[in-house]
Amino acid sequence: MGSIIVSGKGIEEFNLEDKKYLGINFLKGCKNIEDMKYDLAAEQFKKALNKNPKDARVWHNLGKAFTELRNYNEAIKSYKKAISLKPALIDSYINLGLVYEKIRRYKDVASIYKKAIRTNIPEIYKIFHLYGQMFMDLKQYKRAIGFFKEALERGPDLAKSGNIFYDLAFCYSRIGNYERAVENYKETIELLPFFSSAYFEVGCCYEKLGKYNLAVDIFQKAKNLSPGYMDFLPKLITDKIKVGDQTGALREYKELQRQEEELKDMVAKLSIKLKKKRIK
Repeated sequence: MGSIIVSGKGIEEFNLEDKKYLGINFLKGCKNIEDMKYDLAAEQFKKALNKNPKDARVWHNLGKAFTELRNYNEAIKSYKKAISLKPALIDSYINLGLVYEKIRRYKDVASIYKKAIRTNIPEIYKIFHLYGQMFMDLKQYKRAIGFFKEALERGPDLAKSGNIFYDLAFCYSRIGNYERAVENYKETIELLPFFSSAYFEVGCCYEKLGKYNLAVDIFQKAKNLSPGYMDFLPKLITDKIKVGDQTGALREYKELQRQEEELKDMVAKLSIKLKKKRIK
């Protein structure tokens, strides 16, 4: 949930015309947000609003500061004010929905997303994606799938990110449609080739489909991608036994034992360090 103006730009980098247009308090507040000084950011945005109470950008960023301070009631008020001043401000709808989700006010999440959809904002596909994620969190996977598909139809660029396909695949796997899940996990991997969780999940789908050779291949790729990620190894061992690769299974078992020993050693050393600090 970022601020509206371009981040990473220090106050000194803005020229006088920028400062006059944006307001020095607004700029200071944005810089405070980047520095994670959210209480100071809120104060700067309040000062900016004293000068221009109808600036939707300031209300939005004040909502951001209050969100980070976990003052959700004030964040909600700020985002609502930003929306009332500028109904096409999609970031405010998104952030308000995320705040409602944090405090488990799901009816309000649905309400604000429906309101955003009625405005027909050009980037409305973002709302459909978030709407789907809300239903995914609620384990209403079929409804989530519908919103993810709508998001893809409305925002073709979303198909370039990979995340939407991972969400779709996850939902398909949870309703037992493993073939469709595999298709979407493959799309995810093609776009995000280092996303190890996608490899793990597609391997699990292959297991459900009884395609253990394919499961072995994908878990092996996942292991090579993330050598220290132990979750793959038990799966790899089990599936190699099922396909008759006893030698390979034994090799992976020894690797798992080695990693477990290293982990125990690391924990023991960390425990000693913590004890020494307590003594001091």
